[in-house]
Amino acid sequence: MFKIRSHRQRHKCFRIFASIAQFERERISERTREGLASARDRGRIGGRPPSLSKTQEEEVRRIQDLENRAISKIARLFKVSEKNVRRA
Repeated sequence: MFKIRSHRQRHKCFRIFASIAQFERERISERTREGLASARDRGRIGGRPPSLSKTQEEEVRRIQDLENRAISKIARLFKVSEKNVRRA
């Protein structure tokens, strides 16, 4: 192993490592974008699946409009958070 004695040597060594790290970050980002595009091409969609199905959302809206139930009761009925009920 070699010793880095001068400030210039340390600075040059730091620059080399920084440029390698930058290159790696760019490659990771590039591979991530490629992977997401490939998944989209196969019909895959990222993210968390919805907690309510479309029919459940329609039912929530119907209960809110027609029955005037409290949001907290609707949330308990469908076993979701109140925020999900408001969002539906």
